Amino acid sequence: MKGKRHSTWQTVCRIVLAALIAGLFIVLTSSGWAQVGATGPPTEKTMLIGGSELLDFQSVERLAVSDPSVVDYVVLSKVQVMLVAIKAGEGDLYVWDKVGRHTFHIVVTPPPSHLPEIVMSIKQAISRPAISISEHNGVIILEGEVETVDEVKRADVIARAYTPKVENLIRVVSMPISDWTEPVAAGPPIEKSLRVGGSEVLDFRGIERLTVSDPSVLDYAELSKIQIMLIAKKAGEANLCVWDKIGPHLFHVVVSPPPSRMPEIVAQIKEAIARPAISVTEHNEVVILEGEVETADEVKRADVIAKAYVPNMVNLIRVRAAAVVPVLDIEEIRRVMGTSIRISILADGLLLFEGVATPEERARLDQILRALGNKVTAIDMVTTSTAQPRQILVRVKAVEINRSALRELGVDWGGLNEEGAHDQPILFGEESTGPFPLDEFGPIRRLEGISARLKALVTANKARILAEPNLLVTEGHMAEILVGGEIPIPIETAESIKVEWKEFGVKLAIKPLISSDGEIINLDVAPEVSNLDYGNAVVVGGIRLPALQTRKVHSVLQVRNGRTLVIGGLYQVERSRTQHKIPLLGDIPLVGELFKRTDKQELETELVVFVTPTIVTEASSAARTQDELRKMGEGNDALGK
Repeated sequence: MKGKRHSTWQTVCRIVLAALIAGLFIVLTSSGWAQVGATGPPTEKTMLIGGSELLDFQSVERLAVSDPSVVDYVVLSKVQVMLVAIKAGEGDLYVWDKVGRHTFHIVVTPPPSHLPEIVMSIKQAISRPAISISEHNGVIILEGEVETVDEVKRADVIARAYTPKVENLIRVVSMPISDWTEPVAAGPPIEKSLRVGGSEVLDFRGIERLTVSDPSVLDYAELSKIQIMLIAKKAGEANLCVWDKIGPHLFHVVVSPPPSRMPEIVAQIKEAIARPAISVTEHNEVVILEGEVETADEVKRADVIAKAYVPNMVNLIRVRAAAVVPVLDIEEIRRVMGTSIRISILADGLLLFEGVATPEERARLDQILRALGNKVTAIDMVTTSTAQPRQILVRVKAVEINRSALRELGVDWGGLNEEGAHDQPILFGEESTGPFPLDEFGPIRRLEGISARLKALVTANKARILAEPNLLVTEGHMAEILVGGEIPIPIETAESIKVEWKEFGVKLAIKPLISSDGEIINLDVAPEVSNLDYGNAVVVGGIRLPALQTRKVHSVLQVRNGRTLVIGGLYQVERSRTQHKIPLLGDIPLVGELFKRTDKQELETELVVFVTPTIVTEASSAARTQDELRKMGEGNDALGK
């Protein structure tokens, strides 16, 4: 019995201890948890869509909303929350603070409709009893009957000025014949000018009807029975006719485009981009960007700036390619430019042009620089000479020599350089070197012996002078001479026979340029010798036309002033066969060969061209020029005649 009481006491103690522990736990956690008990019925609130309301609390701990698409909240601080009404509907908001839980039931309603007011405004603006205006579920409906299409359009325009949701059910009915009035002729049209987007109010007396020839250019709005407003829509011309109690009134309205702001906008874009390499132009209201820049970022920057000003923009800016050193034929450029302009290759492929050039050389250099374009970066330090162009006397002698006789002259084609002799080009004569400068005392030449031998060959018919022209030419210009003639070549066509003339004989084209130091002459020379060849003639239309044997050469080279250039190596071989026989006996088969003799001849000739350019000083004096020619012909002829 005693043991059973002791067990009951232990059970009671355990129950009391558990209750104390549970109570202590509730007390300790009550400071961090909000009371979950309801504080009363929910607070009712009504809000309009888009509205908001501030609620005050004591240290907000938690919030919850049932439908965030209808109502939502923004926590402004620990003591304030802002409700935001989003769309029509209902939602509940729960807020826990130190006091407990707060419940709100929020009803969100749509804003009040302004359609009744809009319907009244449209009725007053249209001001036509025959037209009824009504509203159904947000849509304005126009109904009734009018006499003209213009009235239908006017009502439609006025209604759409208030709301886009308009249904126009107005019908046009014909005017009863009894209501027609006798037509009245309108006077001359009244001229008016408007700008696009402009308007003007006109006064009348009891407007009855209106019409406009081109509503896309000019439109109107009838303000009352005595006033209409003209509206200029786009550039063009239109006629407006208004009938009132007085009669018809005719207006001719010219609508001009508004003044363009594009020049001002282009200037603003240029100032904002601030890149000299980028050009900004305007064409028909479209802004075009052009130029070359270093990076794609600059292209994007210019594009963004331009689009901030105008929507119609075309970006043609290119990104400059990375600098590369192109493979250029510098020697070819030097050959074309001559010696008066020096060309140097610097670091990174830069080309440096220096020197004093004539106007012709300057023009040629400009053409080369334009052709190079962006391939290289060129530094142009060439100055243009303003001095008068100099003249060059070019003495040419074309000689045809028997090759065996040429070898008798002791002439060997070859050359010298620092390493010794070599084949080609030509070594003709020798320089005046040594301790005794014989050149100082007169026109003494080491070629006098060869000149005498050449004369002897001409006398012995082993050589012949084909031509010996002297040309006086201004430097930088082409001079041509022809010693010979022209032969007619008939060409048969479908309609007639045309004649073309072919030149033959000795022809020379030469273009000299003087170097900056005045000692070297750059020659562009092209001699040509042609003969009539009747052995290869052809018969055309019964006419025997000879062929042409031509020997020509074209070369660009440098010669010192007064020195002689020799061009050789133009060979020609003529083979002939002459048969001698005894008449009759020589024609007998087989036996006749005993009474025949055949002589074969082979003539090998070579064309040699001697060119001696000499700078003529004081070319403006005719007497001095003649004196120079006389002295050169008498004492300075290296070859003789």
